[in-house]
Amino acid sequence: MDLIHKLSGFISKAETIINASGLLPQHSLGKLSIADSVPPDTLQLLWFVDGPLKNYVPVENSTSFDVGPVVVTIKLGPSEPSAISMQLPVATKDVDRNSVADPSYYPTYGSLTPDQKRKYLTWLTNVDREIQIGYVFIYYYGLERHLFFGQVDDAFNMVLRLRRTHLNKSFLHYSESALIASAIFHNRPDLFMRYIETTSGAETPAVSNLYLLAKAALNIPLTPDEIVSISKRVGFTKQRYITGEAELFKSILADLLEGEYGQRSIPLSQFPIVELPKTPAIIVANISFSQDQRTLLAPNLLEYVGFQQAIMVILQSAHDTVKARLKERPKDTSASLAKPVEHISQPARHQKTREDDGLFPAINDDQFDRSVDCYNKCVCPYCDKSLPKRPEQAMKCPECGGRVRVRNNAFTGQKGFFQENEIDVLKAATKERSRRNFIYGIMEFQNISSQDIRSTQAKRTCTVEEALIETVAIRASQHHRNKDMGLCRTSMYSIGEVFMNMGDVSEALTRFLQVCFYDINGCMNAGGIGGMRKFSPSLGLVAPRVRKYILDLADKQHLSKAQLRDAFISSAEKIYETDIPLSPDKAWEKVRKELWAKV
Repeated sequence: MDLIHKLSGFISKAETIINASGLLPQHSLGKLSIADSVPPDTLQLLWFVDGPLKNYVPVENSTSFDVGPVVVTIKLGPSEPSAISMQLPVATKDVDRNSVADPSYYPTYGSLTPDQKRKYLTWLTNVDREIQIGYVFIYYYGLERHLFFGQVDDAFNMVLRLRRTHLNKSFLHYSESALIASAIFHNRPDLFMRYIETTSGAETPAVSNLYLLAKAALNIPLTPDEIVSISKRVGFTKQRYITGEAELFKSILADLLEGEYGQRSIPLSQFPIVELPKTPAIIVANISFSQDQRTLLAPNLLEYVGFQQAIMVILQSAHDTVKARLKERPKDTSASLAKPVEHISQPARHQKTREDDGLFPAINDDQFDRSVDCYNKCVCPYCDKSLPKRPEQAMKCPECGGRVRVRNNAFTGQKGFFQENEIDVLKAATKERSRRNFIYGIMEFQNISSQDIRSTQAKRTCTVEEALIETVAIRASQHHRNKDMGLCRTSMYSIGEVFMNMGDVSEALTRFLQVCFYDINGCMNAGGIGGMRKFSPSLGLVAPRVRKYILDLADKQHLSKAQLRDAFISSAEKIYETDIPLSPDKAWEKVRKELWAKV
């Protein structure tokens, strides 16, 4: 039986038809005979220059993408290094894998020896198997072509799959750039978030120039962790507290961002892409792309003075605040004696950048100013008498007996002296600010306006969260009708986050289990291909972040593994449809292995 047996036909570069039985008719590829065929999910992404599988024509091609106001044109040359020719000889027998020489640098299928071709074609029957990285690159070159000109979702998920097994630094670097560039060019924030979710569970992926451009182009704000990770690259050399007091520094940085932008992150829309300086950025490794296309001049936020200054200012404010906080820690008795601290930096009252949209009542952001003033002057917030020393957390005033509590101002991040009865007010204000920022973040990601939320609330009495869930659910239904299951899955993920933020553990777990069910089935967007819904189970995986949410939420409910299995089956059955490849029971077998796999 030949390698490419069980084949119904590869009709074009954008469409493969697989018959209902999954069996493909036998076809000869040189003199190679192998028992197992290339799986359909792998096969459909291969390129062929001749034979009945021919789907590649060696001609120049180009297409343009809008990156904000910037138009980028990608041109392909007349060759494809991964393309398979049925006319080239292939070894008829397996040889010792270790005796076959490695492919040359920048390998092509045509340059392989007959033994190397057999080794490569055998590997295609299971691309998760380890192999010399040159062979992986041959297949990957063709995937890059799909990322920009072909089956975007299929190729994107296949690259993510390859990145799980093949940890070569060069491959990870090139594939990271291509994945991010593809998400930018196709205006697909869902793909970008999918990449972030699958970056080996890392809290903060590598923040490259392309990564920042993606966040700017796709309207996704920059987080405190990401800001810290680029601090040296924007010229911030004061790393002492970033490394030595990391948690305190990031906590204060988040508070300052909240005061400056009304959210605990930096919106990048304030930096116009068209004004950014351009620097070379590697987009693809595929040598069929012209040299000036493999490395494009891309807008670079890190080289933009306005961006550098904004990051430097917020980092300097965080640095000064941390420094002041640490100075307040008493080292000995004499150091603990009270002294006014008027020198402590006083952040200017930050203007709210989010318009008053009527979604929430205004919060009085001046209510804790007196507490900060009492702290700076080291006077009791009850009787205004001077205190003998400045406490770190709490003390009893020797004059009036009032218990003085030390806390941070929810709006400026400064320390303040609070009365006992003000602590609950402070906690409530801080919690409310976080709640609102979270809600606005979901709205921005799902492209939902305040008017959308108010319209839902006008129909029935409900909270903002309930209206948000209903609105996102409508978006999910629209994506489902359009057969864009990847976007549907992303909306369901957002709903899970809202329930989790509300503290509704049961509903949050249900949504994330449903997201997991779609993920393990390899859900994709239809992309206008014949109106067919698309699933590729062989590309399915449980994203590290989804895995963590599921295990944490199950732990909060004290669920055993058997109970979690029942919860998964029950949740999946609610969304299972006959065209989804893996049933809830079969899907669980794959999910179970990934949930409790060693990471």
